[in-house]
This record gives sequence, structure tokens and C-alpha cells, in this order.
Amino acid sequence: MAHELMEHDEMMSVRERPWHGLGVVIEDYPTIEEAKEHSGLNWSASVRPSFYLAGDEYIRIPGTNAVVRDDVDVVIGTVGDRYEVYQNNEMWDFIDSFQFETGCKLETAGSLRNGATTWVLAKNGTVEYVSGDPVEEYFLFRNSFNGSTPIMAMFTNIRVVCNNTLSAAIRGAGNIFKVKHTLNAENQLIEVRRALGLREKYRDKLNDAMQTLTGVAMTERKIMDVLATDIFPEPKQTIQKGGNVISMKEISKKAITVRKNKINAVLELVENGAGADIPGVKGTAYGLYQALTEWTDHEKSVKVVNNRVREEVRFENAFWGTGAQFKEDCFKKLLKMAV
Repeated sequence: MAHELMEHDEMMSVRERPWHGLGVVIEDYPTIEEAKEHSGLNWSASVRPSFYLAGDEYIRIPGTNAVVRDDVDVVIGTVGDRYEVYQNNEMWDFIDSFQFETGCKLETAGSLRNGATTWVLAKNGTVEYVSGDPVEEYFLFRNSFNGSTPIMAMFTNIRVVCNNTLSAAIRGAGNIFKVKHTLNAENQLIEVRRALGLREKYRDKLNDAMQTLTGVAMTERKIMDVLATDIFPEPKQTIQKGGNVISMKEISKKAITVRKNKINAVLELVENGAGADIPGVKGTAYGLYQALTEWTDHEKSVKVVNNRVREEVRFENAFWGTGAQFKEDCFKKLLKMAV
């Protein structure tokens, strides 16, 4: 178990630690069974009734249950009566079918928050939106045990030169497929092929969108205007806090400083960030998007609570948390500006 993770978390990665620095390294792409072992994702979970202690008596809490990780008897979620567990083995079975259809290679896998979320990242090809700037295509499989989501297959790309996780929302083409419980291999393959059809549509539209961004030239003045107006706009003059309206004069100095620092950090990455010197990157909307992504994934401050480690929180944010949402918002704004 990697010492950086929570007590009952494990993680594996092929050949080298990923940018978040977590987990153990193995020498070659694993089989499904090897990946289960190295990542620790070979346990099951069960739903158990919840109780509270009233004096000397335990009273059943109606409509509330605990999801318990069976191997260590740790609660990893709280759910209602209608919740049905999606086991890790169901996720692995779905990934096995994906491998059969695509040949994707398992690269990284693990759990977060003692197993509340489990995930697998599988590589499946490389694309270049700008010549000499390779971007690797991935399937990100994710399962959770708190009732919030079923097993999901997400389509995500990672820019090789800087490990930017490219989160892009495309109108008319989703990048998330929610996996149904499947009863047999035939139905599972139907689900996989549905997911791959969605992925192909998303890939085509994403390629068109990226080509649009690469074709939009941006001067330093234009980049500054976009950052100051659309990405990091000036704070409102008043804010609502509880039942009170507070004038921005009371907090303006801090707000102005924070905003200025964000803009300056992104401008520095526009000029000198990883891959900024690749022809066709700097001075384009694509280059600005990469700078925003690099800042979000690697420099933006993250909130750390409940004794979690910063690298783990940053990893989660980059793929499906607040960082991913911010990157999607930036992508939408830049694409709207470009068309």
C-alpha cells in the first residue's frame, strides 16, 4: 500500500508513477487479474442496516443503510433502501469486454477515500491536434459506493508533454456512459458497443472543436482580455453571506490579489508552460486552453479536508471534480469565442 494514500487505499501504475505521484509501479501492462491484485480492487461491498444508540438500545434508522467494505469492515457510503451495489468485479467484467472490443491497455487503477470511489484508467490510442503535440486517449472507468453514480465509462484525453487532463464538454456528444447491471456476456457486449458508439461521436466532435481552437490566433492583448473578462471576471460589488449583504470594499484587497495572481499564473504558462514552444500552440486559443488546463491540474490550490493528502485531492479534482468542471467551462467559453 502506498504511504501517501488513506489507510485502506491502494493504487498501481505502469512503468512510472503518474503526475499525482501516488501508488506502486509495475513493469508492464497487466492482465485484468494482475490489475486487480496490484490495485487492491478485488474486494466486495455489502449493504447493512444503520442503527443509532439510544441509552442501552440500538434503534434501526428507517430508510438508511451503510455500504461496508467487506474485507476491512469500513463504512464507505450511506444509502437508501433502494440502493443496489455495483461491485468492483462488475466494473472489471465491463473493462474486460472493453479490452476484447478495443485492445485498450490498463495503465493505472486504484481507490480513493478507503474505497468510496474506485477507478481504472485504460489507454487506447494517440491523437495530435497540433503536429508534434501528442495527446493520448483514455477510457476512465469509475465506480462509487455512496449511491451517487453507477459504474461509468468516461472518455478523457491526457496531453503527453505536461500530463494535462483535457476535460471538454461538447454539445450533442456526451463523454460519459453509465453502465447498466448486465446479466450475461452477450448483454455486456451490447453495452460496450453502445458506449463505443458514443465515444466515436464524441471523438469526432472533439477533434473538430480542437481544430477550431488551433485555428484561432490570439494576441497577448486578446488573451489578457479573455482571462480578465470571461475566465476570471471581476468580483461583484456585493455578495450575499448568510442573511447579510457585504460590500466588496470589505474584502476587495484580498479578492483583487487572488484574481491577479490567477491571471498572472496562467499568462506565465501561456508563455513558458510545458509544450508552449511547440509550433502552433503559443498564440492560439488551443494554447490558452492548455495553459488553463495546466494551471488547473498542477498549480491551482485545492481544498484538503478529512486528513486526505493534497495529491489525492488534486487527482480527483482533475478527472471528475471541481477542476474538471472548471476546465469544461473554460473550453466552452473559448469555443464560443472561436466560432
